[in-house]
Amino acid sequence: RTSSNTLRDVITALQQGNLQRSSQLLVRPKNDKEATKATLQLHKGINISSSDDSNEKVITIFSRGYARNDYNPLRSMPRIGGGLFAAYTYIRNSVINFPASVITFDYPDHRRFFNFAQAPDQAIIKKVYNDVVDQILPAVDTEANNAKTNNAKDPRIVFAGDCRGALNILRFVGENNPKFVDTLVLECPFVSAKKMTDRMAEISLPFWFPNYKSLCQDPKELLSSIKDKNIFIGHRQDDLLISADAMATIVSTLSKNNKVYFWVVDKDEDNTASHSAITNAPSFQKAVNAFYKEVNLPHDEELALSGSKLLDVALINSDTDVWKYLHA
Repeated sequence: RTSSNTLRDVITALQQGNLQRSSQLLVRPKNDKEATKATLQLHKGINISSSDDSNEKVITIFSRGYARNDYNPLRSMPRIGGGLFAAYTYIRNSVINFPASVITFDYPDHRRFFNFAQAPDQAIIKKVYNDVVDQILPAVDTEANNAKTNNAKDPRIVFAGDCRGALNILRFVGENNPKFVDTLVLECPFVSAKKMTDRMAEISLPFWFPNYKSLCQDPKELLSSIKDKNIFIGHRQDDLLISADAMATIVSTLSKNNKVYFWVVDKDEDNTASHSAITNAPSFQKAVNAFYKEVNLPHDEELALSGSKLLDVALINSDTDVWKYLHA
């Protein structure tokens, strides 16, 4: 069974609770390449996969940022369907590439429940990861084993997300070291909500977000616990919410035990937003696809070739001055 294939119709159906168990969504890339007809599977989250999923050995779990809008499905990220909205944007901008299976979901973002990736958010992403491992990975693994003669690769899980969603990824990976995850793609992440909001944390958070607890794990302790991963971090120059200080701490700490690539979108290239929302930037698309090629994940070959030199610049070494990226 199939239902309407526009993003607006699919999200509207999801909000109204009548999205078909199996639906079609036409993903139209911005680079004028042929549109991809994706299959949506609704099951404790939304699974977006290309139509021919027999060779899909990469599973991307997408963790979205904050959604302020309750109902409008396209003007800004909606609270119900926001994960699909954001994942669609990543796919359209070639920041996530087929063949892959993309698992996305929504967080409860009303101020009484929003918690900056603390226990409630952690419970959600842990449940999604466990469901993928228990229900989806075995089926993909079986297909891989059956196709060994065709040089099939073992399945891999990638975490991708932005802002609060990226923080939830960092916290989950740092505290749980999930077995099947070796690659993270993070857009404008932060680690400390208190540092990010400063005065808001001390004055406004207890009122607006009563579920937020101001005492949380030291950021460096959390980041130091993440090891042996391939990590790509994209950031917006002069980001309004994530300070250069905070980002420098994230990048430099992660680079001690991981292979980290850090790309900053210059404000002259894209000034359409004050925080995050950098997937439209051509340099980001090129750099992240070069990263995917480097770690043997699905990628856009043209963008990857164009971004190879950008990736060389983005590689963080132990003696790299991260500040030069933030104030280029």
